[in-house]
Amino acid sequence: MTQSAIERLMHEPPFTLDAAVKAERFREAMAEAVRHHFANNELFRRQAQRSGFDPNEPLKDLSRVPFLPMAIFKRLSLLSVPEAEIVRTLQSSATTGSQPSRIALDHVTRQRQAQALVAVLTHVLGPERRPFLVIDADPVSAATGSTLPARQAALRGFLIAASDTAYALRPAAQGSLEADEDQIESVLSGWQSSGTSGCIFGFTFLLYQYLLERLEAKKRTFRLGDLAVLHIGGWKKLTQQKISKPELNRRLAQTLGMSERHIIDLYGFTEQMGVVYPDCAEGWKHVPVFAEVFARDPRTLGLVPDGTDGLLQFLTPIPHSYPGISVLTDDLGRVRAGRCGCGTAGTAFQVTGRASDHEVRGCGDVLAEELQAGGGSRP
Repeated sequence: MTQSAIERLMHEPPFTLDAAVKAERFREAMAEAVRHHFANNELFRRQAQRSGFDPNEPLKDLSRVPFLPMAIFKRLSLLSVPEAEIVRTLQSSATTGSQPSRIALDHVTRQRQAQALVAVLTHVLGPERRPFLVIDADPVSAATGSTLPARQAALRGFLIAASDTAYALRPAAQGSLEADEDQIESVLSGWQSSGTSGCIFGFTFLLYQYLLERLEAKKRTFRLGDLAVLHIGGWKKLTQQKISKPELNRRLAQTLGMSERHIIDLYGFTEQMGVVYPDCAEGWKHVPVFAEVFARDPRTLGLVPDGTDGLLQFLTPIPHSYPGISVLTDDLGRVRAGRCGCGTAGTAFQVTGRASDHEVRGCGDVLAEELQAGGGSRP
């Protein structure tokens, strides 16, 4: 059976493919994805027509692929497949006063998401599964019907790489969480005495609040030289406490007795679940073979030069059930191409902050309203 361009791309190594080959394979996969969503989603088709984009012409310039603002996923239920094919709906966390994104998944999208995540985790952690200590509660009961909070979906996804799983938190009163200190002590002490190469995984603020601060308060340290720490999520709460990434890494390495090089901050978001971007020792997040990123001026939405801050736009052909193949986020960052000091070639980026309310209102929300005004998708 002949593989599609997207299937061929998904079987490539995530970070070591020759740049010219990657560019060709990625364009082919994106062209295939664009044609699918143009034919099956009215909103995406309208955005393509609005920008003068013809999916039947050869895709030579990826920056011309129509993008949707992240805000649109908070306002509309967007489908590119029949509703009967939807097997799971992800619901993002929402800040106070805002709507969560709702992302509908079919079997094709879920399979691609899992394949992408496995590829990145294998690159980061190696091919062998490791025991995980998850700085969260067990997500097994988090789903309500066919809806799953995105945080729990992410936890489940990362456990693909786990040989065994222990949870550092447990539910407490009124829906809150509390640390299971006996569990934490037991797991970390066991890894230390046996020389196990374990992995701690959690969302950034939970990792800080429930693990690092508590161990420091008790002056408890470990010697876990081969430990890996993966964390994902926004830095807003830590930034408010004036905790920088270098400080977090230094304190984690000191407390856990490990190398800072093995503390990896991952970037990802619900609207393109499954695609995560690990940072390297040089402080850049590298883009896997099945994704690309651009930075756009918050006022004009035009591309900005490499190294200049702009709104980050992410492309990936992975979404099949919804038109999330090109998303303009509210995150500010800078992009660069070439070979990194860590030795990895290709596109890399840094997240430098969040756009102000004025900037978001000035582009993403206005564009979302213009697209919504044409109808064609369910509210």
